[in-house]
Amino acid sequence: MRILIVKLSSLGDVVQTLPVVHDIHARFPGAAVDWVVEEAFAPLLRQAPTIARVLPLAQRRWRKARWDSGVRRERREFLRVLREQSYDAVLDLQGLIKSALVARKARLAPGGFTASFGNRSELCGYEWPVRYLVNRAVPMPRRVHAVARTRWMAAAALGYDTAVVVEQPPVYPWARETATGAPQVVFAHGTTRADNEWPEHHWRALGERFAAEGFQVLLPQGRRPRGGVRAAAGGCDRSGRAGAAAHGPGQAARAHGAGQRPGRRGLRHRAHGRRPGPAGGGDLQPAARLARGARRAAAPAGRRRRARARCR
Repeated sequence: MRILIVKLSSLGDVVQTLPVVHDIHARFPGAAVDWVVEEAFAPLLRQAPTIARVLPLAQRRWRKARWDSGVRRERREFLRVLREQSYDAVLDLQGLIKSALVARKARLAPGGFTASFGNRSELCGYEWPVRYLVNRAVPMPRRVHAVARTRWMAAAALGYDTAVVVEQPPVYPWARETATGAPQVVFAHGTTRADNEWPEHHWRALGERFAAEGFQVLLPQGRRPRGGVRAAAGGCDRSGRAGAAAHGPGQAARAHGAGQRPGRRGLRHRAHGRRPGPAGGGDLQPAARLARGARRAAAPAGRRRRARARCR
């Protein structure tokens, strides 16, 4: 059995989808799972030993030079690689038109199918034409945790018990590492929203506290840290008890210390993935509540309107 996951971006959403890989292998031990993802996040997925093939896609870059001959050549090469394998199931776990169109281009084995979300869930991106671009549109609960949402859809599409999946904590496909040396903490300082930024004096105070407890401070590569973050890490380095180190997003979140603080959602979920239990954002909702939400989503519109009228 060969399954293709289409989840293109962004970092946090890709990380939240990773437990689906473990769920599939738990139900289909011999299955091969491939994944189409934006090229920036391909190195992260290549660290997961249970993903057979990672197929990088450069839609964001291609849009900037749509008619360039080099871009057209890259598109043709991507389609060639995508269609090298035939798939028993193609799961669009993003629910957007751009991801559904990629899923449609994959080559299906006899009896194979494409599947995606059949409706919107609260606080989750979704574009309604998707349900007409795939073979199976899976009805979804209106209110569901983001991690449970993708696990639910994959279970429903592939025919295993959604309730059992949701009741079990998510498992991330990273090799567990044995702690050696000083404990480490990642200062995940990157954020695209100003209201997510910490004041600089908080960074300094946090760095001093971790240094006093003997932690090594790691800074992810990428966006240049602000002065407060550099000062916090630099202060630890001068103390002789910790030092600043540059790591990629994957390596930083796999540091064998206590965790990270506070910025990007993707790094938070990646770090939580090293621990048992739900990955950030609160506990998963009970399976019974999710099942009730799915039944409501699948009910005819007229019945839902009558039910709302009775509630009033």
